[in-house]
Formats: sequence, structure tokens, C-alpha cells
Amino acid sequence: MSDNRTIVRGRTSVVIGATGAATRAGVRLALTASEIDVRAEADSVTDVISAVQREQPTVCILDFDLSGPTFATVTEITARAPSVAVVLLTEDVSEDEFLRAVRAGVAGYLDKGISPEALSKVVAAVAKGEPAIPRSLVVALINGYKQRPARSAVDNPVARGVDLTSREWEVLDYMRDGLSTRQIANRLLISEVTVRRHISSVLRKLNVPTRTDAVNLLQSA
Repeated sequence: MSDNRTIVRGRTSVVIGATGAATRAGVRLALTASEIDVRAEADSVTDVISAVQREQPTVCILDFDLSGPTFATVTEITARAPSVAVVLLTEDVSEDEFLRAVRAGVAGYLDKGISPEALSKVVAAVAKGEPAIPRSLVVALINGYKQRPARSAVDNPVARGVDLTSREWEVLDYMRDGLSTRQIANRLLISEVTVRRHISSVLRKLNVPTRTDAVNLLQSA
């Protein structure tokens, strides 16, 4: 595992997890050319998780070919560092794999054939809370979203009579699952500002002061 410890505050920061040295070098060169800080590089699941915990970067670029359970690794990273956006680097991905990755908490995908300029732009956009979803997979995400069961106040006796919208129920569900504001935004393809607005509305309607109180109310039913 190699490590670049030059840190410039205020810049987008990245941890790269990839088995191949050439892949890591290519990503690093593309990012540093755009003044994005590469905080660390790792060639194993254990090392990339440790690097993310230690460095707390803005984005973690994770090679889909990194040895180990990819989706479990994504889940582990997002659980230990909720503010970090995880982007998978891959040559190809099926719709099923894509939906599994979204459920695990990824912020998107990067094709290994992406140009250095486009790579830097996508990483910068992800750092601002935007999802990185290839056009070819947008339909799969929409279809997967449509298949998600609708929630209503009937599902929670404590909240009966509380007029939560379907989107507010979705946000509350994700809060219960422990997702951060950024992760919820990535799942729902909306901005973090919109997520915060939904959360504020949920707290007001449930008459509770914090997210934890709202989740506790939901779980107590």
C-alpha cells in the first residue's frame, strides 16, 4: 500500500482501492492533474477500508476487480465512514450488479475507459453530492425504484394520522437504515439540500427534535 500524505484543505480528497498498480497510477495521475488530493492508495479490501477510516476522504474510488466481496466492502466503508462517497471503477456491469451496488450505498460507477478529464469532472461532481450513473443504467435504477414497496402511515401505528408524503416515508426508511444525508440523496437521485428539507418536514410532522428520535419512534411501533 502506498500513501500520498500531501493534504490541501478544502480540496476534494480521494482514496483509491485497486489491485493493479497501473490502474492506481492512471487514476492518481488524472486526479492530481486536476488538483484533487489523492490521500492514499490500497491494493486490498482490508487496506482500503483502513485507509478510508484513517483519511476520511471525500470520495473512495473502488475497483470492481479488487479481490474480495465488493458489495460487502462498499457496505463496510459506508458504515464506517458515512460521509464518504464510494464510486466503483469497472469495465462492465450488469443491471442486477448495479442495483445491488446502489442498495449497498455506492454513489455511482466509472468506466475504466473514461478519459482523465472526464474522470476528474465526475469525481468532483460526486464530491458535491451528485450521483455518477451511466445513461445505460438509469432505466434500470428507475425500474428498481418503482419496484420498491410503497410505505404509508398504516405500516406504523405510532405515525397513523401523520401526513407523511411517500418521499418522506422513503427518507425516513433510509434514516432508519442508518444512511447519511449524502447516501440518501444518492439513493433517491436528489440533492442533499432536498433531503435535508424532507428530513426537517418529517421531524416537524412527527413532532420530534432529532433524526434519532424519529427513527426511535418508527422502531417503537
